Amino acid sequence: MKKLLLITFMLCGFMQAWADTWKDSNGVTWTYTVSNGNATITKSSKTSGDLVIPSKVNGYSVTSIGSYAFRKCTGLTSVTIPSSVISIDYSAFYDCSGLTKVIVPDIAAWCSISFGDFYANPLNYAHHLYSDENTEITNLVI
Repeated sequence: MKKLLLITFMLCGFMQAWADTWKDSNGVTWTYTVSNGNATITKSSKTSGDLVIPSKVNGYSVTSIGSYAFRKCTGLTSVTIPSSVISIDYSAFYDCSGLTKVIVPDIAAWCSISFGDFYANPLNYAHHLYSDENTEITNLVI
């Protein structure tokens, strides 16, 4: 029985997603986990100014932003979210009160994102959605 429990424990340990880091060309360090060949961003070294979330880290497509990833990053003023992101987890942008702009290059992809809760959506603070750096989306007909 003890051997069975030990083997089960070891197998479960190997199935966990381990955090890794990757530095982009701007010197920003990203912490992420990989599951099913896709990356979830869990943290960034950039906590102020304009944040551009990469569409890939270490060759893995970024499909999720993890819970509390940018929690209390009150110095962030804008965030660009790539079209590869399909989910933003619980409180990912909690207390990002400095946000004034959310940039999404693909409005259809943005509309398909699954948000974990109210604080997962950066628009709760920014109140302004842009399709690029200078073009605010003020009217959307569906």
